[in-house]
Amino acid sequence: MDESLVKAARDGDVTTLHNLLKEDPQILERASLDHFADSPLHVASLSGKSEFVEQIVTLMPSLAIETNQKGMIPLHLASSKGHVETVRKLLKANLVDDGANQCLVKVGEGWTPLHCASQKGKISVIEGLISDCPECLEQVTAKGETVLHVAVKANQFEAVKVLADNIRHHNLQILLKAEDQKGKTAYQLAAAKKQSQALEVLKEDDEIREEHHINVESDGEAGGKKEEGKKGEETQRNAILVVAALIITLTYQSMASPPSSFAVTDHGSWIGWNDTTIAVLALLFIIFNSCVFLQSVYVVVTTLRGPIVFPVRVLTLFLMLCYSILLAGFCYNSQCALFAYVVLGIALLISCILAQQNFFIQCMPRCRRQQPEASSLHSQ
Repeated sequence: MDESLVKAARDGDVTTLHNLLKEDPQILERASLDHFADSPLHVASLSGKSEFVEQIVTLMPSLAIETNQKGMIPLHLASSKGHVETVRKLLKANLVDDGANQCLVKVGEGWTPLHCASQKGKISVIEGLISDCPECLEQVTAKGETVLHVAVKANQFEAVKVLADNIRHHNLQILLKAEDQKGKTAYQLAAAKKQSQALEVLKEDDEIREEHHINVESDGEAGGKKEEGKKGEETQRNAILVVAALIITLTYQSMASPPSSFAVTDHGSWIGWNDTTIAVLALLFIIFNSCVFLQSVYVVVTTLRGPIVFPVRVLTLFLMLCYSILLAGFCYNSQCALFAYVVLGIALLISCILAQQNFFIQCMPRCRRQQPEASSLHSQ
């Protein structure tokens, strides 16, 4: 390419350009034949010589889409350098016959002029390119990177903001969630780089609604788990009541029909208290049987819920009176009957102690939970 033309393009010398054209009208055409060097339009665009660029695109518009040895067209160079006026002149090139769109031309790894401007944070150029061709927002590189990916990686917050605003303005919100080849969105890249401002800009309203939806679902799941927990507790309570009622029946029946091994008559009607061995066994039987009976009654009374509790407590009181009468009948004379009531008192005392121990065991976890809460309130 003619060195005089290159120097004129670098200096933006329009007069020299016209003089060279007068001397050689084909000078621009010959320059376009060299595909492995920068054309005069490349040189002028890189230098930001807008008047020279305007003359070239007027005389030979096709030079606007000619690539250099790196595959770049002049618009790539002007966009990367942020030459706003030069970009405007280039975009005015009449390329109708060529059917090309400068804004969509990709270089090397699939970068458009908008990718170049986004990487360098050239805000005015970004706005000009999008205004001329909104479709350039949708272009991705060979690595699947949108212009947002490029701007975030280059730490160009202002570029991210302008791009995000234009994406929303053109109803292209899907680009905010577009992933590159590594499966990363621009938002995720910003999070990895701890770009708090970019995160606020890139966070979509849909994401907020989605998070709210997730929270609602979580609350629903928690509610479902609570309901399942309540059903489980109810089932467990019913099982405890059934077992306790069965034990009450067995212990009451054991007192009504004592073991025949304690009898000294042929019919097994009386207890052989005069026999030391039988007396000790009978005593132990009365104590343990009474303890189990009273403890089971306590379990039933404390486990029941609802309006049925009071009538059941009254009935259990009469049941205990009946049990005490059976205990008196367990003996054959008044002295033994008195002794039996003493044994019943001992059994009742033991049962109360056991019941009290169970109560404290059940309350201890509650106390542990309440203590931190109380201390936290106190500290506040």
